[in-house]
Amino acid sequence: MANEIITDRHRCDYCGKCVKVCLNGARKMVGEQMTVGQVLEEVEKDTLFYLNSGGGITLSGGEPTMQPEFSLEILKACKERGIHTAIETCGYVKWDILDKMLKYLDLVYMDIKHMSPVRHKKFTNKSNRLILENIRITAKKYPAKPLIIRIPVIPGCNDSDENIASTAKFVCQLKGDDKIELLPYHKLGILKYEVLLKDYPLIGLEPPSAFHLRALEKLVESYGVQAEIGG
Repeated sequence: MANEIITDRHRCDYCGKCVKVCLNGARKMVGEQMTVGQVLEEVEKDTLFYLNSGGGITLSGGEPTMQPEFSLEILKACKERGIHTAIETCGYVKWDILDKMLKYLDLVYMDIKHMSPVRHKKFTNKSNRLILENIRITAKKYPAKPLIIRIPVIPGCNDSDENIASTAKFVCQLKGDDKIELLPYHKLGILKYEVLLKDYPLIGLEPPSAFHLRALEKLVESYGVQAEIGG
């Protein structure tokens, strides 16, 4: 019987030693540590593409505001090189940290997972107060900066007409030209949970139907807010 690879996730501290001693390469570390300079070397390889397409870099994750100093230095370096910058963030970050980044950003994506503070805390274990306040301040302080609100549409969690309408009302009271992207729930996370030997909490949940998404899109637009399905 072939030897079985056993991983005790409770004892793992992600040191990577098991990867180094694995003779057959059965274990791998995903990702690598890089300096700001090394990141910029990779970014600059596509400079010609950025110039021709109008594109640039997007700090995503994970959550880029969890590494504020590193993210800020990358943004500064990109702006010095004339590279368009964007960020995808949940918005749950102290304003002074976010404000420093916003000075070097050309485009901002922020999530609103639920407008109800009670439901938001139930699903995320955090209040949405800081997130909504950061969105309000961003819209007021940087009115010329494109701001796109993203809603991960999860059936039974936040896809009700009431919640989507409440979000649209909130967005239409900001700068007036902001946009909402409806991002349908998908099952790509199931495999990741299996790899981590964890139980997937939404097992059996199906993605929202195209019909339902179109109805939500029209609902958002009825409040005078631009809407798009899928980002």
